[in-house]
Amino acid sequence: MINFEDTAKLMNNLLTAGGFLSSGDNVMTISWGMAGVLWRKKVFLAVVRKSRYTHSFIEQNKTFTVSVPYDGDMKSALGVCGSVSAKSGIDKWEKAGIEKQKAKSVDGYVVKGCKGYLECRVITRLDMGACDLKEIGTFYADGDMHDFYFAEIIDEYYD
Repeated sequence: MINFEDTAKLMNNLLTAGGFLSSGDNVMTISWGMAGVLWRKKVFLAVVRKSRYTHSFIEQNKTFTVSVPYDGDMKSALGVCGSVSAKSGIDKWEKAGIEKQKAKSVDGYVVKGCKGYLECRVITRLDMGACDLKEIGTFYADGDMHDFYFAEIIDEYYD
């Protein structure tokens, strides 16, 4: 049986306060995503713009982690990771004052000190350009679309 009791708390905190998505050595802020069951697997749907540096890491590694602080913790670090690009040579981990912790099941890192963690392996990617955008097209007037990454949650743990 697939359990969502702890996942629900993680998702509530992600949507209200934000979290970190990391792939390889890169980290960014996210504030949305979805968890559910597809293809008999517990999955997380990460939505990442093609223009984001993290996009190239996910494409290369085919894995990512989600680290979620609870109760508004790490608000300043989330702000840094959501406004600075490592593409410019800035070490976001250092600038945000967060520490890397080796992930347990994927080759990558989680953000040490968070309360909930998902380690994910990409199953498939859907290009948003293939979607009907009538209802949401105003969010993409500049053409900077997202890709939807459907990823199996292969490890999940909470501190």
